[in-house]
Amino acid sequence: MTGRDADRDGVALIPCQVDVPGVGGVKLFKPPRRVLSTDRVRYVGEPVIAIVADSYNQARDASELVEIEHGALPSVVDTAATADANTAVVWPKLGHNVSVHWLSHDCEAVDSAVAKAAKLVLVDVVNNRVVGAPMEPRCGLADHDAATGVTTFYTPSQGALRVHRGLGNLIFKQPLDKLQVVSYDVGGGFGLRGKLYPESIALVWLARRLKCPVKWRGDRSETFVSDTHGRDHVTSARMAFDDNGKILAVQAETIANAGAEALGLDPAELCRRNFIKPMAPPYTNRVGMIIDSGEFENTQDMALGRADWAGFAKRWTESGAQGKLIAGNMLEAATADIEFRAGRFAVGGTDRSVSLAQVADAARDPAQRLPGTEPGLDESTVYKRATECNFPNGGHLFECGACGAPPAIVGAVSNALRHLGIRHVDMPLTPERVWRAIQAATGRA
Repeated sequence: MTGRDADRDGVALIPCQVDVPGVGGVKLFKPPRRVLSTDRVRYVGEPVIAIVADSYNQARDASELVEIEHGALPSVVDTAATADANTAVVWPKLGHNVSVHWLSHDCEAVDSAVAKAAKLVLVDVVNNRVVGAPMEPRCGLADHDAATGVTTFYTPSQGALRVHRGLGNLIFKQPLDKLQVVSYDVGGGFGLRGKLYPESIALVWLARRLKCPVKWRGDRSETFVSDTHGRDHVTSARMAFDDNGKILAVQAETIANAGAEALGLDPAELCRRNFIKPMAPPYTNRVGMIIDSGEFENTQDMALGRADWAGFAKRWTESGAQGKLIAGNMLEAATADIEFRAGRFAVGGTDRSVSLAQVADAARDPAQRLPGTEPGLDESTVYKRATECNFPNGGHLFECGACGAPPAIVGAVSNALRHLGIRHVDMPLTPERVWRAIQAATGRA
């Protein structure tokens, strides 16, 4: 089946379900999304044809026989440059790549706070593109009952009602009692299962057209490019402070975490000065969110105590000394004579050296490890609960949010490299990117 088949049956387009007011009354540009592409493919993973067979392997074999003639189009791969005048345009009808210019609220108060700030801290942040990878890839099965006219669509989702309304109201435009959406066990979500996908529409459409159940299961690489992606932000932000380190305003092109270490304050102390105090009545922030409870300062104190925040500097020194201690033993030299440079431990003033990898291997080898030293040069912690926890509705697994984790990881890496003068490293934190940051900071780039 092709996009033209979908056109004839009236299920070709997926309408945009949101509206965002733009600056100056300019409306959000809502590009048409097709169930199966026809004239132009705009991204890797966009569906072009649907193949129906008696088995999964037969369908895969048939897909290998399909030949599609594609002409190359100019691509846009740099998020920061998408609005530049000389950047290729994805939707010629629009004429540029900005779908809407949106402001979260009136900026006058923010501009006023910035103007009177004692200190401004500026930061550019790249929040790289991410894709959810649930343990069960997207899948679905549609079954049409000709006698009742009811189609049942089975699919793991993060909201069967949302999928139900999207299919019934937006796509097939029929009474909702003629369509059922059933979600049983869901093998992970990460936000990607709450969307209306071309594959879902195609399954219902094909089951009705072919008068038989139709099933689809995406494989890991297929869903990796076709699932909804997230993040991909490039942010320029600034934070305004008064003389006491209290935050007056945050101004940013996108929502982002703007660090403020240039104030010379300990990060924990900076947070402490800006926490919302125990409240009565509830506190309403600048974007209208009501916060009615929370002892944030006490929570931070508990976390700092358990993490031994005050002992970090000592642990840092001991960690570096342990590497030199083992290297000194391997090189038969005093620890004070050991230098670390260019990835190698060396005896000062000589050509005798061992690599970091060799020292790491020795630290893990019981035969070479020195008495009183911990195994390895890395650090790991295992958290155990004294009792099992029971969660509502029988759930025992939880989804670790991807909002707090990236800044925590970036902060940890930046902290580890701070002694080299590196204040920030942008995501994604690939080994090459970290290596290049080190090379640039040490003059070896």
